[in-house]
Amino acid sequence: MALLDQPFTDAQLEYVRNWLERNPVANSKLDKFLKLLNFGHGSPEGVVTASPPALYLDEDGGALLTLWVKESGINTNTGWIAK
Repeated sequence: MALLDQPFTDAQLEYVRNWLERNPVANSKLDKFLKLLNFGHGSPEGVVTASPPALYLDEDGGALLTLWVKESGINTNTGWIAK
């Protein structure tokens, strides 16, 4: 079972929200990271438009998600490399 198959509880989400409110630097860094992160099914190549260093998690990867890294092309849908 993949980590993302298990939804977070309301209590867990509230804990994270409260922690981020008390830690503005962590909140800022998390916000920047989340803006780089994309999810979907199948390859992002030719489909997902982004700029390096964006990340894409292919949810069809089975027990483990397939990670793709945007290595080239500013605001394009090509340049994704599977890792």
